[in-house]
Amino acid sequence: SANGGITFSKVAVSNAPLLSSYSAEGDWIIGSTSGNTWQSSDLVNFTAHNVGISSDVLALVTLPSIYALVGKANTVRTSTNGIDWTAQT
Repeated sequence: SANGGITFSKVAVSNAPLLSSYSAEGDWIIGSTSGNTWQSSDLVNFTAHNVGISSDVLALVTLPSIYALVGKANTVRTSTNGIDWTAQT
């Protein structure tokens, strides 16, 4: 749809529910069920990643050089690139 000269288009990312998202410096990460995330730099093309957990990705955040996510049961993962994730205790 169009709004104030801007055109929005629907893009299919996943059949699973999208539960969380975060954007920083032109990079988008969307969290979903079963430890899945989708990463995009243009909000048109998305690449799927699994963060190594079986629970839902409930929250995402990024600081200048690190991404962090939280899943169910207090599961925490960090990443420097949004692709490779490390468990935190």
